[in-house]
Amino acid sequence: VAELCNWLMAIAAGYFAAPYHNWGHAMDVFFFCFFALTQAEVGRFLNFHDILALLLAAVAHDVGHPGVNNAFLVATAADLALRYNDQSPLENMHASVFFETLRMPGKDFLCNLSAHDFSVLRGKVITAILSTDMAKHFEFVDRLAARIEKKDEVPFLQNTKDTADPEVRERQNESKADRRLILQGVLHIADLGSNCKQWRYHAQAVVALEDEFFSQGDQERELGIPIMPMMNRRTDSLAWPIVLPREDRPSLAGSDGALHALGGQAWVDQQLEQQHPRMGGAFGEPREPDSQRDRGARCRRVSLRKVQVAVLEMRIRVAHLCAAALRRAERACFGDKTAIEPLGLAV
Repeated sequence: VAELCNWLMAIAAGYFAAPYHNWGHAMDVFFFCFFALTQAEVGRFLNFHDILALLLAAVAHDVGHPGVNNAFLVATAADLALRYNDQSPLENMHASVFFETLRMPGKDFLCNLSAHDFSVLRGKVITAILSTDMAKHFEFVDRLAARIEKKDEVPFLQNTKDTADPEVRERQNESKADRRLILQGVLHIADLGSNCKQWRYHAQAVVALEDEFFSQGDQERELGIPIMPMMNRRTDSLAWPIVLPREDRPSLAGSDGALHALGGQAWVDQQLEQQHPRMGGAFGEPREPDSQRDRGARCRRVSLRKVQVAVLEMRIRVAHLCAAALRRAERACFGDKTAIEPLGLAV
């Protein structure tokens, strides 16, 4: 347990304060995977090693994200792009940091796995994290669609958890490719899971993502290289007119630490009152606000680069749930079937 908590804390510390790809996003993806395993019953098609690999991959899938995308790293010949030969440099780095952190003193919570089991779990984690590269999205969708078309003739196998049963072992071998495909699909969907949220929460995520995109676009402008689609704050913004009523704002009730140092709820309200720079006109020139748009602007477009601090502080409070779920999954992985019952996963 201590090693697991140490690993979690180290991975959390490895996330930067990017507007979108931060520890809060990791927690969103983790709980989306947990929801898929339990409420959507995806866990029926996976064994315990798969479940553990998926939850661990979700925690670390964006660790160390610098707030720019793979195309930017390749275009600027960044160290990560050179290290991984321009092939999914971010995703390869995330997977590498996962296992580098695991090797640190006091953080190897998987030390009791056999060499074979560790190798298999490592492969599952790497495969899942690499699947989050959006450059591979359509290739993956085609593979998934092709497999689903055959589900009536060749159904997805269930009940692959009891490795002591020879029949179950046979089903595990037969379902290996399908289970890897499901692992990739669940994490990939979870990575885009903000689109499934209620509008008021999704809107905040879009604003944060645009904030990160525009920061990259600003760097591209400074470097004199072409600004990638959706990265130009002067022409590409769709989120700036989003209206977030006061009741939908993040609340800091009962929060402490850095947020109080920033001024608490009053500080957040002040940030939310600040008007975001207006989207440029057809040719990028500043556009004068008409009176109605100006009145709407006072309904506060979220300035999430700073407000994200508040959101992250609140999300970190639920990180202990992540640790509890992982501990149970780990125990189940080592043969304690009762450990998985609180997760709502059928054996």
